[in-house]
Amino acid sequence: MKRRSSLLLSLVDPDKPWLSHATSQEIASLVRNYCGILINLDNPNYLPPIVESFKAKRNLSSDDDVISILKSDSGALNEFVQLCTINESYLFRDRTLFEIFAKHVLPQKMATGKSLTIWSAAASTGDEAVTIGILCSEVAKHIDCNWRVYGTDIDVQAIAKAKQGLFELRKLKGVPNSILHQYFDQRGDTWLCKPTVLDHLKFFEFNLVGPDEVSIDCQIDVVFLRNVMIYFDLPTRARVLEMIHSKMSPDGILCLGHAETISEDDHLFAKEIFEKVVLYRKKTTP
Repeated sequence: MKRRSSLLLSLVDPDKPWLSHATSQEIASLVRNYCGILINLDNPNYLPPIVESFKAKRNLSSDDDVISILKSDSGALNEFVQLCTINESYLFRDRTLFEIFAKHVLPQKMATGKSLTIWSAAASTGDEAVTIGILCSEVAKHIDCNWRVYGTDIDVQAIAKAKQGLFELRKLKGVPNSILHQYFDQRGDTWLCKPTVLDHLKFFEFNLVGPDEVSIDCQIDVVFLRNVMIYFDLPTRARVLEMIHSKMSPDGILCLGHAETISEDDHLFAKEIFEKVVLYRKKTTP
């Protein structure tokens, strides 16, 4: 134990705030139990500045105060979680994936003649959901189809922004000019998504590992779950995938991030490759 403490102390920057190992473990446990996110405690310089930032926002004076409010106030715990994650995104992020989605997945799904339901399960401020909506609008010009995109996130503030449909120009850097002026109206320094897309989107708060079911009252044809699983341990990933699988329509498609994969022998999803882009199709049990 002394050897571990000495090692940790040698890694700590003396000019930065510090947390005891016990305090760090308790905070990490609270966050994990709430939303499944694993906090890396191997880096002793990661968590202390987050705690200090949270103290300043909440006007708290001690680490014990932090733990107390995290235990008693789910809103405060939600706020703390947002300090631990990265919400930076922009429209058409990972252009290759969206090109494949528009070229292969959307035409296939829309050609069935059924209404199309898509879930952006980590929607943040709506960048991904709006991108999906634009592509649905474009493909629906050639294939008549009713479609709806649901966007959810655990971050209450991010969802409030998503509902507004307002984006700074830096978030639109990947949007072609023809698309930009077709689907957005300029509002000073921001751009507002037009009703032709926004009216097809529905945003609401949802915790992927919480006890409640997602409020989507139909089977989901496509799920985007990008750059989320990297925060979870293996049991949590399995539980989230089970939940998503149960909500999807037969032959549903799952889109993950670049660094996220599902095992070849997984009983829920089968890997499919579309021009080097890996997607996953729902397996149906016999």
